[in-house]
Amino acid sequence: MSRSRLSCVTRVGALLSSVLAVSVASTATAALARRNGFDLDDLRDLPRTLRGGPTPVTVYLHRDGGRVFAGADDPAQARSGVLRRSGVSVADVPAYRGSDGQWQQFTKCVENHFRAFDVTIVDERPVGNKYVSVMVGGDPKMLSLAETVGGVAPYTGKVLSSSVVFVFQTPHSNTRSLCDTAAHEIGHTMGLDHSRQCNDVMSYEACGSKAFRDEPARCGEWGDRPCADGHGSQNTWGTLATLVGTRKAARSAPPQATRVRRPTSPRPVTPSVSVKVGPATANSTYTVKVDARDPDGIKKVELIWYDRRARKLTCGEKNPARPFTCVRRGSEYIFSIPVRTGSYKFVARTIDGTGAMKRTVAYEAIFR
Repeated sequence: MSRSRLSCVTRVGALLSSVLAVSVASTATAALARRNGFDLDDLRDLPRTLRGGPTPVTVYLHRDGGRVFAGADDPAQARSGVLRRSGVSVADVPAYRGSDGQWQQFTKCVENHFRAFDVTIVDERPVGNKYVSVMVGGDPKMLSLAETVGGVAPYTGKVLSSSVVFVFQTPHSNTRSLCDTAAHEIGHTMGLDHSRQCNDVMSYEACGSKAFRDEPARCGEWGDRPCADGHGSQNTWGTLATLVGTRKAARSAPPQATRVRRPTSPRPVTPSVSVKVGPATANSTYTVKVDARDPDGIKKVELIWYDRRARKLTCGEKNPARPFTCVRRGSEYIFSIPVRTGSYKFVARTIDGTGAMKRTVAYEAIFR
Protein backbone atom coordinates (compact mmCIF):
# COMPACT_ATOMS: atom_id res chain seq x y z
CA MET A 1 0.00 0.00 0.00
CA SER A 2 1.00 3.58 -0.41
CA ARG A 3 3.18 5.16 2.27
CA SER A 4 3.00 8.88 3.01
CA ARG A 5 5.11 11.10 5.28
CA LEU A 6 3.62 14.09 7.10
CA SER A 7 6.74 16.17 7.70
CA CYS A 8 4.79 19.05 9.24
CA VAL A 9 3.29 16.72 11.84
CA THR A 10 6.71 15.30 12.62
CA ARG A 11 8.05 18.74 13.35
CA VAL A 12 5.05 19.68 15.47
CA GLY A 13 5.30 16.37 17.33
CA ALA A 14 8.96 16.92 18.14
CA LEU A 15 8.25 20.42 19.37
CA LEU A 16 5.29 19.31 21.44
CA SER A 17 7.45 16.67 23.13
CA SER A 18 9.79 19.41 24.32
CA VAL A 19 6.82 21.46 25.53
CA LEU A 20 5.31 18.64 27.56
CA ALA A 21 8.66 17.52 28.95
CA VAL A 22 8.87 20.62 31.17
CA SER A 23 5.30 20.61 32.44
CA VAL A 24 6.37 20.53 36.09
CA ALA A 25 4.88 24.00 36.48
CA SER A 26 2.11 25.33 34.29
CA THR A 27 3.79 28.74 34.04
CA ALA A 28 6.98 27.19 32.67
CA THR A 29 5.02 25.18 30.16
CA ALA A 30 3.04 28.23 29.01
CA ALA A 31 6.20 30.32 28.68
CA LEU A 32 7.95 27.70 26.56
CA ALA A 33 4.85 27.25 24.42
CA ARG A 34 4.63 30.98 23.75
CA ARG A 35 8.36 31.19 22.96
CA ASN A 36 7.90 28.57 20.26
CA GLY A 37 4.91 30.29 18.69
CA PHE A 38 2.17 28.23 20.37
CA ASP A 39 -0.64 29.12 22.68
CA LEU A 40 -1.96 26.41 24.98
CA ASP A 41 -5.37 26.73 23.28
CA ASP A 42 -3.66 25.82 19.98
CA LEU A 43 -2.24 22.66 21.53
CA ARG A 44 -5.72 21.42 22.38
CA ASP A 45 -6.56 21.35 18.65
CA LEU A 46 -3.64 19.08 17.72
CA PRO A 47 -4.46 15.42 16.94
CA ARG A 48 -4.57 13.37 20.11
CA THR A 49 -1.98 10.97 18.71
CA LEU A 50 0.54 13.80 19.23
CA ARG A 51 -0.60 14.19 22.84
CA GLY A 52 -0.25 10.49 23.57
CA GLY A 53 -3.95 9.51 23.61
CA PRO A 54 -6.18 7.67 21.14
CA THR A 55 -7.71 9.52 18.18
CA PRO A 56 -11.37 8.69 17.44
CA VAL A 57 -12.02 8.53 13.70
CA THR A 58 -15.03 9.21 11.47
CA VAL A 59 -15.20 7.18 8.24
CA TYR A 60 -17.36 8.33 5.33
CA LEU A 61 -18.36 5.53 2.93
CA HIS A 62 -18.79 7.40 -0.36
CA ARG A 63 -21.02 5.66 -2.94
CA ASP A 64 -21.70 8.51 -5.40
CA GLY A 65 -18.33 8.70 -7.15
CA GLY A 66 -16.84 11.95 -8.39
CA ARG A 67 -13.63 13.63 -9.47
CA VAL A 68 -10.58 13.37 -7.21
CA PHE A 69 -7.41 15.44 -7.62
CA ALA A 70 -3.79 14.77 -6.70
CA GLY A 71 -2.51 16.65 -3.67
CA ALA A 72 -2.13 16.49 0.08
CA ASP A 73 -4.96 14.41 1.54
CA ASP A 74 -8.06 16.58 2.05
CA PRO A 75 -11.36 14.70 1.76
CA ALA A 76 -13.47 17.88 1.80
CA GLN A 77 -11.56 19.18 -1.26
CA ALA A 78 -11.40 15.73 -2.94
CA ARG A 79 -7.59 15.76 -2.88
CA SER A 80 -5.65 12.53 -2.55
CA GLY A 81 -2.03 11.81 -1.70
CA VAL A 82 -2.46 8.34 -3.22
CA LEU A 83 -3.06 9.96 -6.64
CA ARG A 84 -0.04 12.22 -6.21
CA ARG A 85 2.24 9.31 -5.36
CA SER A 86 0.80 7.26 -8.24
CA GLY A 87 1.59 10.03 -10.73
CA VAL A 88 -2.11 10.51 -11.58
CA SER A 89 -3.27 14.14 -11.60
CA VAL A 90 -7.02 13.50 -11.62
CA ALA A 91 -9.32 10.46 -11.43
CA ASP A 92 -13.04 10.24 -12.20
CA VAL A 93 -14.40 7.60 -9.83
CA PRO A 94 -17.72 6.05 -10.98
CA ALA A 95 -20.52 5.54 -8.52
CA TYR A 96 -20.97 2.30 -6.59
CA ARG A 97 -22.64 -0.41 -8.67
CA GLY A 98 -25.33 -2.08 -6.60
CA SER A 99 -28.77 -1.71 -5.07
CA ASP A 100 -29.67 0.24 -1.94
CA GLY A 101 -30.09 -3.09 -0.14
CA GLN A 102 -26.59 -4.23 -1.12
CA TRP A 103 -25.16 -0.90 0.00
CA GLN A 104 -26.86 -1.23 3.38
CA GLN A 105 -25.40 -4.74 3.77
CA PHE A 106 -21.97 -3.35 2.87
CA THR A 107 -22.12 -0.46 5.36
CA LYS A 108 -23.40 -2.73 8.13
CA CYS A 109 -20.57 -5.17 7.48
CA VAL A 110 -17.95 -2.38 7.70
CA GLU A 111 -19.59 -1.14 10.93
CA ASN A 112 -19.34 -4.65 12.39
CA HIS A 113 -15.59 -4.77 11.71
CA PHE A 114 -15.09 -1.59 13.77
CA ARG A 115 -17.89 -2.01 16.33
CA ALA A 116 -15.45 -2.45 19.25
CA PHE A 117 -13.51 0.74 18.48
CA ASP A 118 -14.06 4.48 18.68
CA VAL A 119 -14.76 4.64 14.95
CA THR A 120 -17.93 6.20 13.52
CA ILE A 121 -19.08 4.86 10.14
CA VAL A 122 -21.39 7.13 8.09
CA ASP A 123 -22.56 7.25 4.47
CA GLU A 124 -23.41 10.96 4.40
CA ARG A 125 -20.62 13.51 4.05
CA PRO A 126 -19.52 14.89 7.45
CA VAL A 127 -18.93 18.59 8.10
CA GLY A 128 -15.35 19.82 7.85
CA ASN A 129 -12.45 17.70 6.65
CA LYS A 130 -11.59 15.56 9.70
CA TYR A 131 -12.73 12.22 8.30
CA VAL A 132 -11.56 9.30 6.20
CA SER A 133 -13.31 9.35 2.82
CA VAL A 134 -13.66 5.87 1.28
CA MET A 135 -14.42 6.10 -2.45
CA VAL A 136 -16.25 2.86 -3.33
CA GLY A 137 -16.39 2.17 -7.06
CA GLY A 138 -14.39 1.96 -10.27
CA ASP A 139 -11.37 -0.21 -10.95
CA PRO A 140 -7.63 -0.02 -10.24
CA LYS A 141 -6.79 1.07 -13.80
CA MET A 142 -8.00 4.55 -12.87
CA LEU A 143 -4.86 4.90 -10.74
CA SER A 144 -2.59 2.94 -13.10
CA LEU A 145 -2.63 -0.04 -10.72
CA ALA A 146 -2.68 -3.75 -11.55
CA GLU A 147 -6.08 -5.35 -12.05
CA THR A 148 -5.46 -7.58 -9.02
CA VAL A 149 -5.49 -4.58 -6.65
CA GLY A 150 -8.69 -4.39 -4.59
CA GLY A 151 -8.02 -1.05 -2.89
CA VAL A 152 -5.36 1.45 -1.88
CA ALA A 153 -4.89 3.82 1.07
CA PRO A 154 -2.22 6.05 2.62
CA TYR A 155 -0.18 4.56 5.46
CA THR A 156 2.33 6.02 7.92
CA GLY A 157 1.89 3.77 10.96
CA LYS A 158 -0.14 6.56 12.61
CA VAL A 159 -3.78 7.66 12.51
CA LEU A 160 -4.51 9.70 9.38
CA SER A 161 -7.86 11.15 10.37
CA SER A 162 -8.12 13.28 7.18
CA SER A 163 -7.40 10.98 4.26
CA VAL A 164 -8.82 9.53 1.04
CA VAL A 165 -9.11 5.78 0.41
CA PHE A 166 -10.08 3.89 -2.76
CA VAL A 167 -11.97 0.56 -2.78
CA PHE A 168 -12.48 -0.89 -6.26
CA GLN A 169 -15.43 -2.94 -7.54
CA THR A 170 -13.61 -5.61 -9.50
CA PRO A 171 -15.55 -8.21 -11.55
CA HIS A 172 -15.04 -10.82 -8.81
CA SER A 173 -15.98 -8.65 -5.82
CA ASN A 174 -19.14 -9.29 -3.82
CA THR A 175 -20.58 -7.47 -0.81
CA ARG A 176 -18.49 -9.41 1.71
CA SER A 177 -15.19 -9.15 -0.16
CA LEU A 178 -15.81 -5.45 -0.80
CA CYS A 179 -16.48 -4.97 2.93
CA ASP A 180 -13.29 -6.82 3.94
CA THR A 181 -11.27 -4.77 1.44
CA ALA A 182 -12.74 -1.52 2.77
CA ALA A 183 -11.95 -2.48 6.38
CA HIS A 184 -8.40 -3.46 5.31
CA GLU A 185 -7.74 -0.10 3.62
CA ILE A 186 -9.35 1.86 6.45
CA GLY A 187 -7.07 -0.09 8.82
CA HIS A 188 -4.04 1.33 7.00
CA THR A 189 -5.24 4.88 7.69
CA MET A 190 -5.42 3.91 11.38
CA GLY A 191 -1.81 2.75 11.51
CA LEU A 192 -2.10 -0.97 10.74
CA ASP A 193 0.49 -2.89 8.69
CA HIS A 194 -0.21 -6.07 6.71
CA SER A 195 -0.65 -9.28 8.73
CA ARG A 196 0.35 -12.85 7.87
CA GLN A 197 -2.54 -14.25 9.94
CA CYS A 198 -4.82 -15.38 7.13
CA ASN A 199 -8.11 -14.69 8.95
CA ASP A 200 -7.10 -11.18 9.99
CA VAL A 201 -8.63 -8.20 8.17
CA MET A 202 -5.12 -6.91 7.41
CA SER A 203 -3.99 -10.09 5.63
CA TYR A 204 -3.74 -10.60 1.86
CA GLU A 205 -4.43 -14.27 2.48
CA ALA A 206 -7.79 -15.87 3.30
CA CYS A 207 -8.81 -18.85 5.44
CA GLY A 208 -12.26 -18.07 6.80
CA SER A 209 -14.16 -15.15 8.28
CA LYS A 210 -11.97 -12.09 8.77
CA ALA A 211 -11.75 -9.83 11.83
CA PHE A 212 -9.18 -7.74 13.68
CA ARG A 213 -7.47 -10.42 15.80
CA ASP A 214 -6.36 -9.99 19.40
CA GLU A 215 -3.10 -11.92 19.18
CA PRO A 216 0.35 -11.17 17.81
CA ALA A 217 1.11 -12.17 14.22
CA ARG A 218 4.00 -11.63 11.85
CA CYS A 219 3.75 -8.79 9.33
CA GLY A 220 4.02 -9.30 5.59
CA GLU A 221 2.16 -9.85 2.35
CA TRP A 222 2.94 -13.36 1.00
CA GLY A 223 5.96 -13.90 3.23
CA ASP A 224 7.11 -12.83 6.71
CA ARG A 225 8.97 -9.55 7.14
CA PRO A 226 9.62 -7.13 10.02
CA CYS A 227 6.69 -4.83 10.78
CA ALA A 228 7.04 -1.26 9.53
CA ASP A 229 7.29 0.01 13.11
CA GLY A 230 10.33 -2.21 13.72
CA HIS A 231 8.54 -4.79 15.88
CA GLY A 232 8.56 -8.49 15.10
CA SER A 233 4.78 -8.85 15.24
CA GLN A 234 1.52 -6.89 15.27
CA ASN A 235 -1.71 -7.31 17.24
CA THR A 236 -4.30 -5.60 15.05
CA TRP A 237 -7.01 -5.47 17.75
CA GLY A 238 -4.62 -4.11 20.36
CA THR A 239 -3.06 -1.60 17.96
CA LEU A 240 -6.47 -0.20 17.00
CA ALA A 241 -7.49 -0.02 20.67
CA THR A 242 -4.35 2.02 21.40
CA LEU A 243 -4.46 4.35 18.40
CA VAL A 244 -8.19 5.07 17.98
CA GLY A 245 -9.62 3.88 21.31
CA THR A 246 -12.43 1.48 22.16
CA ARG A 247 -16.10 1.92 22.86
CA LYS A 248 -17.10 1.71 26.53
CA ALA A 249 -18.65 -1.74 26.19
CA ALA A 250 -15.43 -3.12 24.69
CA ARG A 251 -12.90 -1.63 27.12
CA SER A 252 -12.90 -4.46 29.64
CA ALA A 253 -11.86 -7.14 27.14
CA PRO A 254 -11.89 -7.79 23.40
CA PRO A 255 -14.88 -9.71 22.04
CA GLN A 256 -14.30 -13.43 22.23
CA ALA A 257 -15.26 -13.76 18.60
CA THR A 258 -12.05 -12.00 17.59
CA ARG A 259 -9.84 -14.65 19.15
CA VAL A 260 -8.53 -17.58 17.14
CA ARG A 261 -8.55 -20.74 19.22
CA ARG A 262 -5.98 -23.31 18.15
CA PRO A 263 -6.32 -27.03 18.86
CA THR A 264 -4.04 -28.26 21.63
CA SER A 265 -3.02 -31.31 19.59
CA PRO A 266 -2.97 -30.31 15.93
CA ARG A 267 -3.31 -33.08 13.38
CA PRO A 268 0.00 -33.62 11.58
CA VAL A 269 0.17 -32.21 8.05
CA THR A 270 1.24 -34.60 5.29
CA PRO A 271 3.16 -32.93 2.46
CA SER A 272 1.04 -32.92 -0.69
CA VAL A 273 0.29 -30.98 -3.84
CA SER A 274 -2.66 -31.70 -6.11
CA VAL A 275 -4.41 -29.96 -8.99
CA LYS A 276 -8.02 -29.49 -10.06
CA VAL A 277 -8.94 -27.70 -13.28
CA GLY A 278 -12.04 -26.01 -14.66
CA PRO A 279 -13.61 -26.68 -18.07
CA ALA A 280 -11.37 -26.12 -21.12
CA THR A 281 -13.53 -23.58 -22.93
CA ALA A 282 -12.06 -21.39 -25.66
CA ASN A 283 -12.07 -17.59 -25.20
CA SER A 284 -12.77 -17.82 -21.49
CA THR A 285 -11.01 -17.83 -18.12
CA TYR A 286 -9.39 -21.14 -17.26
CA THR A 287 -9.21 -22.08 -13.57
CA VAL A 288 -6.44 -24.14 -11.98
CA LYS A 289 -6.79 -24.96 -8.28
CA VAL A 290 -3.58 -26.07 -6.56
CA ASP A 291 -4.03 -27.65 -3.12
CA ALA A 292 -0.68 -27.36 -1.32
CA ARG A 293 0.11 -28.61 2.20
CA ASP A 294 3.41 -29.03 4.01
CA PRO A 295 4.42 -29.21 7.70
CA ASP A 296 7.21 -26.73 6.95
CA GLY A 297 4.72 -24.25 5.51
CA ILE A 298 4.21 -23.08 1.95
CA LYS A 299 6.39 -20.21 0.77
CA LYS A 300 5.40 -20.10 -2.91
CA VAL A 301 2.93 -21.74 -5.27
CA GLU A 302 3.61 -21.41 -8.99
CA LEU A 303 2.42 -22.58 -12.38
CA ILE A 304 4.97 -23.06 -15.15
CA TRP A 305 2.71 -22.25 -18.09
CA TYR A 306 3.74 -23.19 -21.64
CA ASP A 307 2.30 -21.19 -24.56
CA ARG A 308 5.11 -21.02 -27.14
CA ARG A 309 7.49 -20.33 -24.28
CA ALA A 310 7.52 -21.15 -20.58
CA ARG A 311 6.18 -18.47 -18.26
CA LYS A 312 6.27 -18.56 -14.45
CA LEU A 313 3.00 -17.56 -12.79
CA THR A 314 3.59 -17.04 -9.05
CA CYS A 315 0.60 -16.59 -6.77
CA GLY A 316 0.74 -13.08 -5.30
CA GLU A 317 2.93 -11.70 -8.08
CA LYS A 318 2.34 -10.32 -11.59
CA ASN A 319 3.60 -11.44 -14.99
CA PRO A 320 2.94 -8.77 -17.64
CA ALA A 321 3.67 -11.26 -20.41
CA ARG A 322 0.87 -13.57 -19.25
CA PRO A 323 -1.94 -11.84 -17.32
CA PHE A 324 -3.56 -13.91 -14.57
CA THR A 325 -4.98 -13.62 -11.07
CA CYS A 326 -4.50 -15.83 -8.04
CA VAL A 327 -6.23 -15.97 -4.66
CA ARG A 328 -5.63 -18.22 -1.67
CA ARG A 329 -8.38 -19.94 0.29
CA GLY A 330 -6.88 -22.01 3.06
CA SER A 331 -4.56 -24.56 1.47
CA GLU A 332 -6.01 -23.93 -2.00
CA TYR A 333 -4.41 -21.49 -4.46
CA ILE A 334 -6.79 -20.59 -7.28
CA PHE A 335 -5.26 -19.38 -10.56
CA SER A 336 -7.54 -17.72 -13.15
CA ILE A 337 -5.94 -17.44 -16.60
CA PRO A 338 -7.54 -15.84 -19.70
CA VAL A 339 -7.26 -18.20 -22.71
CA ARG A 340 -8.25 -18.16 -26.37
CA THR A 341 -7.79 -21.23 -28.55
CA GLY A 342 -5.04 -23.80 -28.91
CA SER A 343 -3.15 -26.27 -26.73
CA TYR A 344 -1.46 -25.32 -23.45
CA LYS A 345 0.61 -27.29 -20.97
CA PHE A 346 1.43 -26.47 -17.38
CA VAL A 347 3.14 -27.84 -14.28
CA ALA A 348 2.28 -26.81 -10.72
CA ARG A 349 5.06 -26.56 -8.18
CA THR A 350 5.42 -25.49 -4.57
CA ILE A 351 8.32 -24.24 -2.46
CA ASP A 352 8.08 -24.97 1.27
CA GLY A 353 9.48 -23.05 4.22
CA THR A 354 12.86 -24.81 3.94
CA GLY A 355 13.20 -23.99 0.23
CA ALA A 356 12.43 -27.54 -0.94
CA MET A 357 10.48 -27.77 -4.20
CA LYS A 358 7.72 -30.20 -5.15
CA ARG A 359 6.11 -30.39 -8.58
CA THR A 360 3.26 -32.19 -10.29
CA VAL A 361 3.19 -34.02 -13.58
CA ALA A 362 2.57 -31.96 -16.72
CA TYR A 363 -1.03 -31.21 -17.62
CA GLU A 364 -2.35 -30.40 -21.09
CA ALA A 365 -5.51 -28.47 -21.91
CA ILE A 366 -6.90 -28.00 -25.42
CA PHE A 367 -9.20 -25.04 -26.05
CA ARG A 368 -11.43 -25.17 -29.16
